[in-house]
Amino acid sequence: MRLGSNSYDVQRTEAIGQAPIKTPPPNQIRCTVTFLDNTLYHFEIEKNSLGIVLLEKVFNYLEIIEKDYFGLVFIAVDSSSTQQKKWLDPSKNLRKQMICPPYHLFFRVKFYVRDPNRLRDEFTRFQFYQQVRQNLEEGRLPCNEGSLALLASYVVQAEVGDFEEKTHGMSRTCLCYKIQFATLPDDFSDRVAELHQLHIGQTPDIAEQNFLDHARRLEMYGMDVYDGRDANHLPIEIGVGAVGIKVFHEGIKMNEYAWARIRKLSFKKKQFQVLVANEDGISETIMIFNIMSSKICKLLWKCCIEQHTFFRLKTPPKTPQRKVFNFGSKFRYSGRTEYQTLEENEHRKSAGHRNFHRSLSKSSFLRSTFSGNTQSIDSSRYTNTTTTDSPELPSSGQLLARRLLSAARHDTDSSDALGYASDGAVVCAPLTTPLSPRRTRDYATDSYSTRMTSDD
Repeated sequence: MRLGSNSYDVQRTEAIGQAPIKTPPPNQIRCTVTFLDNTLYHFEIEKNSLGIVLLEKVFNYLEIIEKDYFGLVFIAVDSSSTQQKKWLDPSKNLRKQMICPPYHLFFRVKFYVRDPNRLRDEFTRFQFYQQVRQNLEEGRLPCNEGSLALLASYVVQAEVGDFEEKTHGMSRTCLCYKIQFATLPDDFSDRVAELHQLHIGQTPDIAEQNFLDHARRLEMYGMDVYDGRDANHLPIEIGVGAVGIKVFHEGIKMNEYAWARIRKLSFKKKQFQVLVANEDGISETIMIFNIMSSKICKLLWKCCIEQHTFFRLKTPPKTPQRKVFNFGSKFRYSGRTEYQTLEENEHRKSAGHRNFHRSLSKSSFLRSTFSGNTQSIDSSRYTNTTTTDSPELPSSGQLLARRLLSAARHDTDSSDALGYASDGAVVCAPLTTPLSPRRTRDYATDSYSTRMTSDD
């Protein structure tokens, strides 16, 4: 539309000197990947390429060394217009997984290491820091006020720098302490400021390590959560992670099943079943959960296989051959395990210190949760002192979380591991007793039943 003879085309003028986006060749497709700092990059791959081709291009672009902890996720829409997060399968055709363009994916942490200090590369830890901070910002990592204040103080130290009297002021009115949560008390920013003063001398990498070291003790750290319902039709969240399966209700843990106690995982339509060995080692209990849809139930089952294989096995098992008249899922995790990653890191020569720019995302925890200045990190702002770990808050909830995590790690030290069946189930080697009573709990009816079955 022509606005008049005396006009000035702003859009055309600003486009001068900018390289236009070239259309890919007919035999290629363009995939857009959003990284944890909200930057975008376009990758061009062959039309019939597998997912591993795009993954390798992303890893090479970021120059990530410990790449087995990361993956690409995309949003899939089914026939009922329901959106669901899916991880890109490296062994399958990318176009068949994403159906149709635009091919937009997100770079995310897939396997959360239980102890971030085991990560040898600083850039890998920085990616973990960005991911956990994003989870905290989006409400996917709930915690009490004390933990939130401590985590926020580490974020300010890492992204703003040392506490300075002339900048922050003893009145605690600095905008970088204004947390945008309506449920927090009025003195919350004062508590963050007091904790911030205790971190003087910590460089960004040390503050990020302390942030991760405290965040890993939270109950929902590293949990891939799927929605379901209990017997009273109340919503529950089923989280799958390195230690096993956890059941939450409104962010509060209801139950936990360590991998060492789980004997079998199966699904049928909307029902997800977990066979758990009781403490006596003889009897077993079947936990039945109702998931929102059959497709989400299968995604939950796949997630359990991936998390268990990565953290509990030395090498991934071989995919079983499909038998006649056997229509069960043959999905198995085919990537590398944490054991293989750590073994490779032990034999890898140290690459020395790696210089990289800590870019703060446009929707970072500091910018959206705080309203402070987000300039680039200047190393001259940090005091040249010996850095020590900051004191932790004396919270009974944190102490309880530590005890629970310690107990879970003790349970997972067992050498037994799950095996895999070919009928859409994951099973373990049978118990020594040939005949065992199984007590079944159905979350749909909230009732128990005991039956005698022979272990297969």
